[in-house]
Amino acid sequence: APSGAAEGTAMVEVVSGGITWTHFFLYTPAPAPTLELFPPSGASTGGTLVTLQIKLLPVSVKSNLTVTIGSTAVAFASDLTSTTSTTGVVTMYVDIQMPSNSPGLVDVKLSHTGLGRTATAKFEYLDASAPAIVIGPQPTAGDVLKASGVTVYIARFP
Repeated sequence: APSGAAEGTAMVEVVSGGITWTHFFLYTPAPAPTLELFPPSGASTGGTLVTLQIKLLPVSVKSNLTVTIGSTAVAFASDLTSTTSTTGVVTMYVDIQMPSNSPGLVDVKLSHTGLGRTATAKFEYLDASAPAIVIGPQPTAGDVLKASGVTVYIARFP
């Protein structure tokens, strides 16, 4: 089946030796991209450097990405990096610096111009007067046969 075809059912006919076989092929939508934030929370005073981990975007989609926090567009604080993909799907990473905001949850949205898909994650703004807390390790699991790094995120506030 050709890539880029519209979602839905397509008829496939094969004619051989005067006999016609008719079958149907179902084009399914591509999975929606996912977005994770590391760390997932920070001070309401702003300034937290957050790494966005974006999965399930096609390799060709490395430009025209925008990030909004609530309704505010933010610039990338680092270059977009990615893992190597042989399947046409890539995991990308980029840093953003969180602006100040009232304490509470806010949507962080990653959109692509022209792709028509948006990935959303929640970021929790914490009261700046709250004590320091350990947010947790990332990743939270790993292979026992492989050495891997673990980052422990600590939210420290004045």
